[in-house]
Amino acid sequence: MDDTNTVGEIEEDDSDGWEECDDVDIEIQKVICLFCDVTFSDAVSTFVHCRDAHSFNMCLVKKLHSLDCIAYIKLVNFIRRNAS
Repeated sequence: MDDTNTVGEIEEDDSDGWEECDDVDIEIQKVICLFCDVTFSDAVSTFVHCRDAHSFNMCLVKKLHSLDCIAYIKLVNFIRRNAS
């Protein structure tokens, strides 16, 4: 492998195609509670609501069971499927 690229060449390579992303509108998603239909603007607010209103502390569960990303997603999907 040839590592003789200059910084300028690398910067040019990194900028290719990014101009297209400048005009992209970012859609803000709402986060729905795991247990009810209340929506929030971010996950933190949702988890605070889950803790206070439903006595479910997602952060504590994640920590106690050492959930990795996949296990965390599976738990959220399981709760959503069974809470409705």
